Amino acid sequence: MEVKQVWHRSFGHGISGGVDMDPFELAYANSYFFLNNHIGGIATFDAFAQYRESLNKVAATDIQFIWNPTTKKIKLLRRMRADEMVLLHVHLERPEDELIKDPYLKSWMRDYTLAYCKKMLGEARSKFGSLPGAQGGVTLNGDAMKQEADVLLDKLETDLQTYTDGSAPLGFVIG
Repeated sequence: MEVKQVWHRSFGHGISGGVDMDPFELAYANSYFFLNNHIGGIATFDAFAQYRESLNKVAATDIQFIWNPTTKKIKLLRRMRADEMVLLHVHLERPEDELIKDPYLKSWMRDYTLAYCKKMLGEARSKFGSLPGAQGGVTLNGDAMKQEADVLLDKLETDLQTYTDGSAPLGFVIG
């Protein structure tokens, strides 16, 4: 749905002449910051991260881009001089086919659909407060149905934001 940022995958930007360190691999292996004979740790990592951020600002190494949400295409505003792997920070939308197949989401979808149907039925019933009948009038409960549906919809949306349905937040997607 949206591309937030584009990062270089390595410090050397894939060019054979530069230093080609992968920050994600470095953090995983702890081979640079936590050596026995050197002072390292989180402070060293933080200092190096600040140095990297300052270097990006001075050398303008951030990748600028234009994201077109209609065509779902990204245009990089830089000529890439070598094949390079980049990391994208994106917001994804799960397609309906995937949502329907998700076993943990079925009960939430059923409850949400029921609440939304109650709201629509409540709106229809609230147009007329009562209907005439053979043995007197019939009073409709449209306003009560709408209020009950709104409370249920708010609860379900809060459950979705706090992952009460048992799902996990989105992590890294590689591919």
